[in-house]
Amino acid sequence: MYFTGGLLFKRLRRKSGLFLACIMPTLVASQIITTFTIGKIQRFRSDLLIAEIESTPTTLTDSRGGFGIEVVKDVDSGSFKISYSRGFMVKEVYDSRVKSWKSLGWND
Repeated sequence: MYFTGGLLFKRLRRKSGLFLACIMPTLVASQIITTFTIGKIQRFRSDLLIAEIESTPTTLTDSRGGFGIEVVKDVDSGSFKISYSRGFMVKEVYDSRVKSWKSLGWND
């Protein structure tokens, strides 16, 4: 935007505009890579937590996840749900009754 405005209005310096035009794709790419990497790490940590919970189901508390992973246990049925935010308003939820992951977006 700065680069385009500089070309149109001739008041902005070309070096500054060119610098911003080069740096913006780098910033966008780094955000996408970070979101993907954090999603993979959270899924791995959640899978470890699921294996731990299923091996010792008797002592499960709701605050066990940590670092952005939320664990909620249903006392009546003995099932649990694990959820974490993947970014871009998307939340991943694991339901132990169905034994599958579900992605919930901003409109779900």
